[in-house]
Amino acid sequence: MELLKRKIDDYLVNWKKNSERNPLIVKGARQIGKTASIRHFAENNYKNIIYTDLNSESTCFENRQLQKLLDFIICKVDECIKYS
Repeated sequence: MELLKRKIDDYLVNWKKNSERNPLIVKGARQIGKTASIRHFAENNYKNIIYTDLNSESTCFENRQLQKLLDFIICKVDECIKYS
């Protein structure tokens, strides 16, 4: 599916190029293409992708479960950085 060109597309490319980049947090109005843009960028720029939507009604984590998930993700990201 062809996506519309959005301002965020150039921002994401520049974000990825920055060796001192911070974690990416995307906020904005509903239904404007945030998720589609991020997923499209990730699929075209990374070999592995972890996607989670913490705002989804179907995402029901207790604090302990959420902490375990975040610890796991951070551990895997650290492993990827070591071996890339």
